[in-house]
Amino acid sequence: MEENIATEMMKRSSTQETYGKVQSAIRILALFVFVGWIFIWIMIPTNTYTQNWFPHLQAKTTSIYFGEQGTVILIHTFPAIFIAVLGCVYLHLAKKSNGSNMDSCDGKKHKASIWKRPMLIKGPLAIVCGTEIVFLVMFIALLIWSYAIYLYTGFATITPKSAAAAGTKVWVLKLKSAALRLGLIGNICLAFLFFPVARGSSVLPLFGLTSENSIKYHIWLGHIVMIIFTSHGICFIIYWALTNQISQMLKWDKGGSANVAGELALIIGARTLINTFPVILIAVLGCVYLHLAKKSNGSNMDSCDGKKHKASIWKRPMLIKGPLGIVCGTEIVFLVMFIALLIWSFAIYLYNDFASITPESEVEYGAKVWELKLESVAQRLGVIGNICLAFLFFPVIRSSSVLPLFGLTSENSIKYHIWLGHIVMILFTSHGLCYIIYWALTNQISEMLKWDKEWVSNVAGELALAFGLFMWIATIPRIRRKMFELFFYTHILYILFIIFFIFHVGISNTCIMLPGFYLFLVDRYLRFLQSRHQVHLISARILSCETVELNFSKGHELTYNPTSTMFLNIPSISKLQWHPFTVTSNSNLEQEKLSVVIKSEGTWTQKLYKLLSSPSTIDRLGVSIEGPYGPASTNYLRYDILVLISGGSAMVVSAAFLLNKKHNAKEEKNIHDLGGSTSIVSPSSMSYNTDRELESLPCESLVQATNVHYGIRPDLKRLLFEIKGSSVGVLVAGPKKMREDVAAICSSDLAENLHFESISFSW
Repeated sequence: MEENIATEMMKRSSTQETYGKVQSAIRILALFVFVGWIFIWIMIPTNTYTQNWFPHLQAKTTSIYFGEQGTVILIHTFPAIFIAVLGCVYLHLAKKSNGSNMDSCDGKKHKASIWKRPMLIKGPLAIVCGTEIVFLVMFIALLIWSYAIYLYTGFATITPKSAAAAGTKVWVLKLKSAALRLGLIGNICLAFLFFPVARGSSVLPLFGLTSENSIKYHIWLGHIVMIIFTSHGICFIIYWALTNQISQMLKWDKGGSANVAGELALIIGARTLINTFPVILIAVLGCVYLHLAKKSNGSNMDSCDGKKHKASIWKRPMLIKGPLGIVCGTEIVFLVMFIALLIWSFAIYLYNDFASITPESEVEYGAKVWELKLESVAQRLGVIGNICLAFLFFPVIRSSSVLPLFGLTSENSIKYHIWLGHIVMILFTSHGLCYIIYWALTNQISEMLKWDKEWVSNVAGELALAFGLFMWIATIPRIRRKMFELFFYTHILYILFIIFFIFHVGISNTCIMLPGFYLFLVDRYLRFLQSRHQVHLISARILSCETVELNFSKGHELTYNPTSTMFLNIPSISKLQWHPFTVTSNSNLEQEKLSVVIKSEGTWTQKLYKLLSSPSTIDRLGVSIEGPYGPASTNYLRYDILVLISGGSAMVVSAAFLLNKKHNAKEEKNIHDLGGSTSIVSPSSMSYNTDRELESLPCESLVQATNVHYGIRPDLKRLLFEIKGSSVGVLVAGPKKMREDVAAICSSDLAENLHFESISFSW
């Protein structure tokens, strides 16, 4: 036993030593990049940079991807992003090694502790150590150096002749130059202003800092920034007053070289404004809407939904069996409108393009008229695919503020993502095939190997299409259901798909799809932050039929509604896979516990069942969660009568609904007013007037108060038609066949009072 412990300790020590070496290498690399970045700041004011380095870099980096700003983005953005990525790797290794290397490194630094001893104690800078004084002096020296070189090169171009041409004096022009350069120096300080207040920073730990201890650097930089920018503004006001141009204070010049907003507007401003602003505005409005809904406990949402029953025909199932699944009237209308938009756009694009293709074009391009039209068709198919791509990511944003504005949730919107994904891949595949045919017909097949920085990169487009096809093939229902891991891991290729898509068409042409992708990335980042921490698993129970129940600890402030789902990740089974499960507990009745019930059906759930079946597994089972996600309000309360129909593992939804409805009724009504108000039907467990039974038997469990029918499904059509009421909600959760059967019943002309809603656990 002791030998095993010693061996384990040696292995751990060896692993930690390896981690320590890698962390040290990362720190050295980060320091090297940082020093290089500072060196660039030192060289920027010099003629060497402006006349030699910058033109050379610009010739290499100017492309369709970033336009004329490519060089500036490369110089000022890439080093900081690269250091941040190194910081992420560093923190990951530190977590793996339990921070041992960080501690050891800090221990070595005590040998040079004179640099960490307080040097200034009382004063405006508070307590400052030697290292901080050195870096502060170096930073001030950088600012003075940059300003001096800027003025030296700027004053060299100001002569009596230039002053006469400008109609002013030499010293006045020098004042203008000084004012302009003050703004540039302030910009250097602004570049470092936000690093100290990044609480989840991956940069600060690389330099042995924390955001709490770095707040004072933010304060120092803030004072310097405001002193410089204030001086910049005052100098310009004095200059305008001296030259009788005080009206310049009211001027908003989009074309001025010093106006950053004007520069961006000239490059991609129009496309950014048209394609980005509306989406971001809707997302902001959604945030306000959800905040108000939370304040009002969703009462207005319920009342609004109640009014919609007058036009319930639009929410009734219209298509039941088919490739689109169960589709209501509203969805059909919007789908037809969307298809009409694509057809309209494609037709107008072709109409305008074909008008410019004439017999003279054959001579100019060396191709026949119909071949040129084929190229036009190929190009416009890609443009139309971009329109679909603009909407592709909205349905899969789990914490979306946009979907609730339209009465949707991410769970129910997955089918829209599937529809859009198929349309996108059909269009992009047609786009690629048409171009290949065109190149083959015109003997330009070598174009397939072209990577053009100035225009469209064909190789990048082909790679993006290849990654898209891999994802598309993996979505075939038979492959997805039988090889879910293949489907899951293949979908991670969306990252490469988007990267090469941007390389293919350039930043300006991707503005149409970037808003949705940006909101998706924000959602993904927030989910990543939540999933970094493992939750406390209180208990796990093995139930019948190879089913398990997991109970997690939660805070009182975490609330959710029935049908809420959360995603589970168990690293010991798979570090990448996240699986959704319906929450079975009630956040109002069980304020310190959150529960899920999981049936062993797939590979992942079978492994979980085997893990929990072995003794003492729960003590070392690490679990991370995302969510819960779900509707912002309990919309089911809008119905006079609620019917729950569930099958298989979806029975947990019925349990959650019963508990939640019972709790809400106790709050909003007197308990004795509930008798016989709700009917509940389930294929595998059917109970009638269950609320009455639960109220009359408050100490008995749901199972004891439920009538179970084995081996036979109740006559759903008869039971539903027998229910009387002007507004009967029918919520179905379970297998596809069962949902289709209930949808067919609710869509009947004899069931005008039935309102179909479903929860799908299989896409």
